[in-house]
Amino acid sequence: MEDNYSDYRPWIGIDLDGTLAVAADKFDPHSIGKPVPAIVKMVRDFIAQGKRVKIFTARVCITGQKSDAGTADLAFSLYQHALISVWLSEIFYTALEVTCVKDFLCEQIYDDRAWRVETNTGEIIGQEPRRHPCSVSGYGLPVHESEVS
Repeated sequence: MEDNYSDYRPWIGIDLDGTLAVAADKFDPHSIGKPVPAIVKMVRDFIAQGKRVKIFTARVCITGQKSDAGTADLAFSLYQHALISVWLSEIFYTALEVTCVKDFLCEQIYDDRAWRVETNTGEIIGQEPRRHPCSVSGYGLPVHESEVS
């Protein structure tokens, strides 16, 4: 049996919408925003250093549900993967992996929605948390300690 997972190097995850690409006010499943120059430079530097970079995005996740665009989940994921791959090749002139899955080889993630948490303490490091338009608090889940009863 052939091993399709031969690259076991650690990797760096770069979020797409809002991090590597300018996020639109309203999600458009048929387009990706303009590249964010500072993150493009950072990714190019990582690649030049021989680091493994993956684009880490929910656009390619498969949930078993219909997507927000109303298409079947798998079809939507495959379409997004193709759209992202073309967008990336126009910027980086090379193929980059695209995933929505974090594994034990992931060393870092750059994401506009993530907050750094101190290992084993639960303490949030950095600024006071801000609300993201897609915050889970709308679903009754706490996103900040002050919301936990």
